[in-house]
Amino acid sequence: MFTLIVFFTSIPLALNLLENGIYMCDTIRKNRRQFPEELKNLPIRLEQGQYVGRQCRNLVAVVWMDKKHVSLLSTNQSIDQSDITERRQNDGVMKQITRPRIITNYQANFRGVDICDQLRSKYPVGRSSKKWWKFLFNFLTNICIINGFVLYDHFNQLEKKKKRGTLSLISALIWLHI
Repeated sequence: MFTLIVFFTSIPLALNLLENGIYMCDTIRKNRRQFPEELKNLPIRLEQGQYVGRQCRNLVAVVWMDKKHVSLLSTNQSIDQSDITERRQNDGVMKQITRPRIITNYQANFRGVDICDQLRSKYPVGRSSKKWWKFLFNFLTNICIINGFVLYDHFNQLEKKKKRGTLSLISALIWLHI
């Protein structure tokens, strides 16, 4: 299964991936072309836990109400599958609500991207730039450091600090070029 960034998700792309035997599940913006019109402008206000969906063969589009509308597109689930989750209300009481299985599937498979973004934002190398090549260089440097940290974490189950590891990596790279 494949997840994308919301900017790239579209119905023609989902169909193309499905034709090539690749399943996908991702959030989609409601204003995308070919997104079902009845899901774009829902005439009724959904309560928390309610969802509305449309299915055309293997392609499923769902709008689910959590705290706000969440729109998803999937090629490997059906609309009628759902499960129960808990949400904390404003008064602190836990309430059980239904959610489509598409949401569960999406959350289970998108976790790695969220962790990568979180690690990338903690100790970024370089500064943000409007020049694409500087941005790309800093992005790839950050991703290399994160990959090194993930590999180190996988093979060494000791207590470690990411900041200390990043600083030692940077000082080692500097000493190589002095």
